[in-house]
Amino acid sequence: MYNINDNKEEEFLSKLIFENKIISKDYFKSINFEKLTKISSRYLVLPLLFKKIKAKNYKSLIPKKFYSFLKEIYEINERRNLELVKEIEKHANLLNNAKINYVFLKGSALLIHENYKNLERMVGDIDILISQEDFSRAIKLFKKEGFNEINSYNFFQKHYPRMNSNKYIFAIEIHNKLTLKKLKKIDENEFLKSKIKNLNTYIPTKKNMLKHIVYNDQINDNGYILNGYNLKAYYDYFSLNGSKIKKNDNDRYHLNFFFLMKAFTKLEIFTNSGKMKRLRLYLINNYKFFYNLNYFYFKIHSTTKFKIMQINEICRNKKYRKYCRNKFLEIINLQN
Repeated sequence: MYNINDNKEEEFLSKLIFENKIISKDYFKSINFEKLTKISSRYLVLPLLFKKIKAKNYKSLIPKKFYSFLKEIYEINERRNLELVKEIEKHANLLNNAKINYVFLKGSALLIHENYKNLERMVGDIDILISQEDFSRAIKLFKKEGFNEINSYNFFQKHYPRMNSNKYIFAIEIHNKLTLKKLKKIDENEFLKSKIKNLNTYIPTKKNMLKHIVYNDQINDNGYILNGYNLKAYYDYFSLNGSKIKKNDNDRYHLNFFFLMKAFTKLEIFTNSGKMKRLRLYLINNYKFFYNLNYFYFKIHSTTKFKIMQINEICRNKKYRKYCRNKFLEIINLQN
């Protein structure tokens, strides 16, 4: 997701997705389409790339094979998302009938919000936030439906282990937390209390979906520490709210998100980040040494934080001590 700036091709993606200005024929000639494919794939926006090229009548300006490739990806993703819609509806009926307090999150929530009209978004699984009171009951309900854990490891996570089923295409992630770090400004109970009903399913309010996009990118995906671009998150935010920023969105995570979004998209977004912030971004995205240095800092920070969490968990959690003991015995047995 986060890589050293790829200049021309990333700039092209930004212009195509976020701007209404006409892109010249000469600009298209300067694009390395193999590189563009890799970048679009990394950001999970290949179907969106096709949609924008088609909508803006740029088909004649790109190689025929490239257009055919994008069209095929788009059609595969569209068929997949039509199946996703069916599965969301089935899960919603299951939860509604059981009177479980829930909201769909992320890509699923955005599809529901758009009344399933925009199917260009690439969705990996179905995320559902469940109230703490109904959490265990929801897990049992989905297990009865045929879902089972892909991995039984369930420590230091914001959701129950990812579950899949032979009856369904999409895996599900059942959350009782929204972020890995507890924050006052994003509250799970408030998400559920203020939820709205759309197409017989429940999703967060638009304000809360925007919040979740920011905090998910900055905290869960380490955007704040890595200081890197996330085009998919910017497009999700933009498609929900344009470039508008409310005055109360002024914590460090929002400021960093909008600063990076402005740098990538060139949208007219007010940010009050200082010269040092801009200098750091410039160095990371233009010099490999500083990019690697920043990534090294991230690894040290995340490893140290994880080790502290492990020590704390060993001291207070009997299940984790048992898990560590079993893993240690597994290693000993493999060596013998």
